[in-house]
Amino acid sequence: MTVESADAGKPVTITPSQLAEACARVRREERARILAILTSELCQGRELLAHHLAFRGDLDVWQALDCMQVAGKSDQEPPLEQLHVFCVPNDESADQRSSRITRVGQLVGAVRRAKLIVDQTAVPTQLAGALLAAGVDWP
Repeated sequence: MTVESADAGKPVTITPSQLAEACARVRREERARILAILTSELCQGRELLAHHLAFRGDLDVWQALDCMQVAGKSDQEPPLEQLHVFCVPNDESADQRSSRITRVGQLVGAVRRAKLIVDQTAVPTQLAGALLAAGVDWP
């Protein structure tokens, strides 16, 4: 597959195995970020904030830990029914997926790559958004 790179519009060829490795790398990095936030000692007493920062925020680990450091502790655990808001739904329609990935592409200046992702892959929205935001040159 040949695509335009983010570097001066030069064409770049990427193989399916390179795409798979890029996706796997982004998943590993995001999982490590979430794990670091949720297993930090600072998480104790700040569980709701930690879950928000881990799953809804885009701060890096150190910024998230800084936020938890300055936040006050809660005396009570968050109710389990409140934690469901941190789960990312996977029931979006094709139009919703297309719209969301295209919007991320517009925000990060990678509209052409976003269109290729929508048209040529089945990559989930969150992963596609992370790859676009990280500037990974694929597809």
